[in-house]
Amino acid sequence: MLRENEVEALLNGLCETAGFCLPPHAREQLCLNPPDGATELANAVLRAEGFDPATMDRQLRRSVADFVANWHERRLGALINDAFSEISSLEAAHGVALGETLLRQTGRLKEDLIAIKHGSARPQSGMVRWLTDWIPHLNDPLVKTIAAIERLA
Repeated sequence: MLRENEVEALLNGLCETAGFCLPPHAREQLCLNPPDGATELANAVLRAEGFDPATMDRQLRRSVADFVANWHERRLGALINDAFSEISSLEAAHGVALGETLLRQTGRLKEDLIAIKHGSARPQSGMVRWLTDWIPHLNDPLVKTIAAIERLA
């Protein structure tokens, strides 16, 4: 699930790009309790604007749905790039100390992140727990980045 600030950023982009600028009470409700999934979020935005997603103009509905899906995809891609940077920093700083087994685990994490980025896998809940169990030198930014990737699932 997206955090409040992530939903706020998405809604700002949707307002600036597509002209769907929700009233403050609707924005607040969506930010505090966002629906799961891009389609559900797009439909919630449309309903807040007074549209019925089932009966409205398809092209307009599709443009909002595409914007939300593309935003979601770009955000996930940026988070995965951040995770790669953090993993590379971790390996550079602690490579020898990590040992061969843990280096294999960071390699596995990279493979998982690539699969997520290319859409052939979805983020799995528990990735942060797996990371903290396997990589003792884990840095806080990587934990936060992986947690954000999990939320986008």
